[in-house]
Amino acid sequence: MLQVTVIVVGHVLGTVLAHDRALALFPRRTAVIGQIPLLVLMVVYTVVGLLLLFAG
Repeated sequence: MLQVTVIVVGHVLGTVLAHDRALALFPRRTAVIGQIPLLVLMVVYTVVGLLLLFAG
């Protein structure tokens, strides 16, 4: 259970930090639109990480 929590929290934290950094560098609209690919990637990483964890 701890591994699942660490995977999910790590990916959420990474996404939030990247979003905050993007807001500091770009106008809001550009930052939000630019974060969509990262959001999708982080969801995929989370799902793959959980699948690998439960397969083992």
